[in-house]
Parts: sequence; C-alpha cells; structure tokens
Amino acid sequence: MPADLVLDVTDGLHCAACVKRLETALAGQPGVSALRVDLIARQARMRISDGGLTAVAVQQRLRKFGFAVNVHLAETTGEDVRPARLRAVVAAALAAGAMTWAMAAPHHPASAAIQVGLAAIVLAWPGRGIVLRAARSAVRLQADMDLLVALGAVSAFVHGAVGLALGWGHLHAESAAAIIAFTLAGRALESAGRARAGAAVRTLLDRQPPKALRLDPDGEHIVDARELRVGDRIRVRPGEAIPADGTVRDGGGEVDEALLTGEPLPVARQRGDQVSAGTVNRLGTLVIEVTATGGATRLAAI
Repeated sequence: MPADLVLDVTDGLHCAACVKRLETALAGQPGVSALRVDLIARQARMRISDGGLTAVAVQQRLRKFGFAVNVHLAETTGEDVRPARLRAVVAAALAAGAMTWAMAAPHHPASAAIQVGLAAIVLAWPGRGIVLRAARSAVRLQADMDLLVALGAVSAFVHGAVGLALGWGHLHAESAAAIIAFTLAGRALESAGRARAGAAVRTLLDRQPPKALRLDPDGEHIVDARELRVGDRIRVRPGEAIPADGTVRDGGGEVDEALLTGEPLPVARQRGDQVSAGTVNRLGTLVIEVTATGGATRLAAI
C-alpha cells in the first residue's frame, strides 16, 4: 500500500532555492509521487508506493543534499526552537566580543588574534551548518541563501586571517562573526514565530469535538467524530461544538464563529446555511448534513 509521509525539515530549508534543491533531491526517485514542499511550515509531504524508497533511505538521500529531516506518518507535534536559539545566543556573544575588541582596542597587541579567534569559533560551531550547506550548494553549482551568507562571512574571515599573518591594520574579522550572528538571530526568531503559530493551530484543532451524535435509521448514536462520513446527519445541541463542516437541514440557532472569523457575536444559522467544524452552537438545536470531515474541514485547512 502507498504510504503518505510527512518530512519535518529540521535543518537546511531556508529559502526558495532550498525548496528547489529538496525537490530535485527526491524527483525521479523510485516510488516517490505527490511531493509538496512547504517552506513556511518547514515540511515536505510525499507519497511512496510499494517497492519505493524507505523512510530511512529518504533521510539518507536528503542528508547528502544538506537537509536534516524527521519522517512521520502523522502530523508533527511541534518544533523545538532551543537549538536555533542556543546557536544564535552563542554567535551573538562571540560576535559582540570580537566587535568590542575591534572598536575599543584596535591597537592592543592581542586584539587582532582575539578577533580572528572569536570569528573562527563562530564559523566552526554556531555557523557550521551554514558553511557546510553552502559548500554542498557550491559543489552542485546551486545558489541559495546559505551560500550568500557564507560567502560574506568566509571572505571577511579570510581577510582577517591574512591580515593577522601580514600585520595589516584593519582586519574586518569581526564582520564574519557579525554576519553569522545576525543570520542565526533572524532564523531563531523565525523558528520561534513558527512554533507559536503551530501551537495556535493545534489549539484550534483541539476545539474540534472528539464525539458526535449521529442520526442513523435505527436511532441516534454517539460515535467518534473520525467515523463521520460525507452525507451523515448529526444533531448538535445548545452549548456543543460542531464536529464537522456541514449544511443545516433542520432546526435553527445561533453559532459562535469567533474561532474562525473573529466575529464576537453569534451568527444566526437556519436551514440551508453552512456551518464549520470547531464552531459552537449557542442557541437552538441543529440537524446538520456533513459535507467535510477530518483534514478536509475549514478548521483543518487553517
């Protein structure tokens, strides 16, 4: 049976060029189809047919192209922003030290060596991922954001190292550390923003009720909301959340849609009106014909 995989890209996906590189890495591979890369979510979704690449093979191939991925058969539980934050903090501290020596004590006998040393540490650890991905991109003759950042940082560092060896007065080695620090700070903020957005979306999904009152020919039955199918009819009583998208077929009431639209006041819903999963029926009883469930609902799309 074909398997739908979700690849959480933990490292290497930063720009449109990175998206193209990831697509190129998997394009034409055995059994791979329906590949879709989401730069904002840092995810790739793909379908692998029987006899195609295994999840481990996907990870190994993408590693060669500069990507670190986690493979899931279900939705990811969220993004860990701590590594990105740690790299940004360390790079900023080292860059601040290098810039302080460059500006406050440029003529101190040890100033040049300290600047170059601090810049080397920044490139060797916090900025190591950027430099390695840039090198892989250069070997494949592909340009991306990492390559641009690395060119600036490495050029400044080489200038500083040569200047240290030849006794130049202006090294600019601190610029290498600053370039990496600013880049990592931006990516840490971006990771934090994605994590907050992901938490908000998961909170929205938690509002979708797990159970539903389905109207069957032999009576009403409480069922798991995941068992609902398009065409089923469900009853939603006052105070209950609506478990699926649908059309009101009987009854009427007022539905709180603030979750989806931000509208602070409940909206009247009567026969023929559309309602969405996760909204709350505040007044009256509704009989709803299901039009979308699970991942096809408006709530899931958000």
